[in-house]
Amino acid sequence: MLEKELRSCPVFFNLVTLEIGGWCLTNDLYVVVRFLQLSPRLEKLTLKQTKLNKGTKGEETSSVPIAGMTFKCPLLETAIIQCSKDDEEIEKTVNAMVGYGISLEKIQVIFYEDIERAERWGKSLEEMKEIDILEKARKEKENQELVDSSKAGSDDNDEMEDEDDEDDEDAMEDEDDVDEMENDDDDDDF
Repeated sequence: MLEKELRSCPVFFNLVTLEIGGWCLTNDLYVVVRFLQLSPRLEKLTLKQTKLNKGTKGEETSSVPIAGMTFKCPLLETAIIQCSKDDEEIEKTVNAMVGYGISLEKIQVIFYEDIERAERWGKSLEEMKEIDILEKARKEKENQELVDSSKAGSDDNDEMEDEDDEDDEDAMEDEDDVDEMENDDDDDDF
């Protein structure tokens, strides 16, 4: 019904923020594209994919734009897609939006699991992203320190091997000296 009504809708000149829920996100994104056509001053678009239950498959999204469906939203700053991490169709949705002319740099994918985690911690998504970045950097630093310490350990082994080689050379020289002394003693006997 909504798809039929959208054909005769007037332009939403004052609409700057639009949030569309999962039930409107059909496989061809018709409703989204139609709203974009009718909203020339749109600055922020949020698409909320249906949360997928374990084992549930969502409707497949076509990454091919609908013939004849174009729009211009020169003021669009960001397009946010909220979905589950296991949503297999998200890549197609992003590709379809890019196919319709939305710059990839303007598209953000936010996972419901991250939203829930942020809410549990009482933080905003931006704060959680910063925490995740800091945690990742800390882990990378720890891993680098482990690599460096293992390299240092192997350098110590190399030094020990070098010392062993020197000891072997010294021992061989000592044996040569003993042999020479024995030869000198043998010469004295004659």
